[in-house]
Amino acid sequence: MSEKRFLEIYWIKNKIFSTTLLLTVGLPLFTFFSFSNYSFSETSKENVNAGFADFAPPTNYDDPTCNWINNDEFDSGTADWQHNNNGGGFSSTFTINSASQLSGVNSAFVNISSIGSNQYGIELRSEPHAIVNGTQYTLRFDAKAVANRNITVSIQQRQSPFTRYHNITIPITTTATEYGPYYWTSNVTDANIGVVFFLGASTADVYLDDVIFGEESCFATGGPEICGNGLDDDGDGLIDCADSDCTSSASFTLGDDNKCVSSTTLTLSGGSPIGGVYTGTGVSGGNFNASAAGVGTHTISYTYTDGNGCSDSVLDSITVLALPTVSLTLVDNEECVNNTRTSFEWGNSDRRSLFR
Repeated sequence: MSEKRFLEIYWIKNKIFSTTLLLTVGLPLFTFFSFSNYSFSETSKENVNAGFADFAPPTNYDDPTCNWINNDEFDSGTADWQHNNNGGGFSSTFTINSASQLSGVNSAFVNISSIGSNQYGIELRSEPHAIVNGTQYTLRFDAKAVANRNITVSIQQRQSPFTRYHNITIPITTTATEYGPYYWTSNVTDANIGVVFFLGASTADVYLDDVIFGEESCFATGGPEICGNGLDDDGDGLIDCADSDCTSSASFTLGDDNKCVSSTTLTLSGGSPIGGVYTGTGVSGGNFNASAAGVGTHTISYTYTDGNGCSDSVLDSITVLALPTVSLTLVDNEECVNNTRTSFEWGNSDRRSLFR
């Protein structure tokens, strides 16, 4: 009789979303479920008890300080990976492939000649690692096979009794695909575990690459925003130019902010970083024309765009002053040739002066 349990799935960050799936375990054949762009499978009651397949939103998996897997892209050959054929009937080799690589320079290639009675007879391991009770971990990797098949990835104790704390069986295809991220919260503390790919379920050869495993909290906050890829890489809810990791910062102060309307063209300066664009009334080609702008206060904008395509704009103002209205009125517009004193007055609209 099959046993039914409920597994609650959460978007971990901000608890945005939750749902409940009914998993049927104890069936002779594996059951495969799809949830959005993620997929997972169950092969035994053990997997449900291990806290199988918790999901969280995408985060920054390009931060190398958070990934515990050494030689994660196999660009250093077979270093830091262990390959084993366990038990009768299993035969395989582990080599590096640089012609059909999935990521970087190389990929792992496991050529499988024969298999035995269970999937655990062929393994590729990264170890040692440590897990802590109550901590959430993340696993993702690239893979393909020469024929459609299943592989199982385990977080496994390295010494007897070799407990598999977390088991996930994944169907892979002949197309290079990124699998995961898969999330799991440990209910034990163990300083000596391995991340193990069990490949003994089929004779279809397997390619692996870009293997990532570590604490989800580090991936979520550990790396900066990758500018221009349309993703929230550092998990702060801000994408690309909206994130302070990408946003450019401009400053702008005019050296001369008062000009007469009759002034000649003013070459604008004061914008930083250099290489930005000035815009506004009376502005053309980086110059300000007071006569074209007209009397009054005008706002000039300086916009700088950096190499990430992120822009920042700052404002300053300039005031165009009207010319004074000047008049001249002679007191007496006729004088004798022998008159030694002449009176006349002049002024503008605000003041009159008399000169004799």
